[in-house]
Parts: sequence; structure tokens; C-alpha cells
Amino acid sequence: MSTGAGCRINQIGQNEWNYELQRYPYGETREYNRYGPFRTYRAAINHLDSHHANPGGWMVNRLEGLECEHDWQELNKYTLECSKCGRCK
Repeated sequence: MSTGAGCRINQIGQNEWNYELQRYPYGETREYNRYGPFRTYRAAINHLDSHHANPGGWMVNRLEGLECEHDWQELNKYTLECSKCGRCK
């Protein structure tokens, strides 16, 4: 079950990520708590998963023009995800 909290995963530099998680009561406030920085997209997601209830999804905000030497990891049997930038293949 998810909380329905708003969540944004943000790339803030070449190897820097953070995430913003909506404060309770979800849907009634526009205030967010910010966590990070993290060196990779996957590190931010792992922190979110291990420290907070499932928000039910998130939006990813990437900086344009930054190159990534992708580190493809199996997300499921049909999809690969880059652990550094979160792009799927």
C-alpha cells in the first residue's frame, strides 16, 4: 500500500542526487522534506525505500546535457535500469 505522498527525485549535479518527499498530511500540504545528496540515482532510491513508507511513485528531474557512463542493472526480466542516472533500456 502506498501513502500517496508526492515525491521528486532530482539530479543536482554530475554525480549528485537528492529527493523531496511531501510532508504529512499528503495532498493537503505543499511542503516537502529534502534528503541527500547521494552519489547515484539508485542510492537515493535505496535511501527512500529503507527510510520511508512507499510514496506510490515519483517524478525524476534530470539535468540536461550531462553524460552518463551507464551502469545497467536488471530492473525486471524485461527492463534494464542505469543505477547511476535511472534511465531504462
